[in-house]
Amino acid sequence: LVPFSPLTYQETAALLSPKVEPSQALTLAAVAEGSPGRAMLLDDMGLLELRHSMIDTLTHLNQESPEAIGAVYDLAAQAAALKENLGELLNLLATWLRDLTLLALQSKGQLINHDLAELLEPGRLAWDHSGLLAALDHINQARRQLLRNCNRALVCEVLFFALLREKC
Repeated sequence: LVPFSPLTYQETAALLSPKVEPSQALTLAAVAEGSPGRAMLLDDMGLLELRHSMIDTLTHLNQESPEAIGAVYDLAAQAAALKENLGELLNLLATWLRDLTLLALQSKGQLINHDLAELLEPGRLAWDHSGLLAALDHINQARRQLLRNCNRALVCEVLFFALLREKC
């Protein structure tokens, strides 16, 4: 038997760095839990860019604005189109909310989303602690619904409306 263990995040990021910018490489390494193969797969799928766009939209979207409904439906359609990769997107969104929770508790801890540094402060201001915890619950509920083969588009619509509703 040859035991394999995950690399450190820095080692994994170093393997990705010729192809990926350093902050994104560190995020991929953390999300992939030190697995270079999984990190490369996530990069090839383009999920970090989609996650960035979605988080930027959610963070800056005013739930009272007329365009909010259309924006949420657009986010849901983009997410549902991922099909089998939707679970990975939900994991990425959950890590973002986890980072915001750490910041809300004034803990710099081990942040995962290094490539979203410019969205950390606006995100922290957009959701309070109870809203972040509720948002994480909504993501877990969406995961359970997907496991029960519920309609992906409807699950994503409900999820993104719920995430928007949890904002301050």
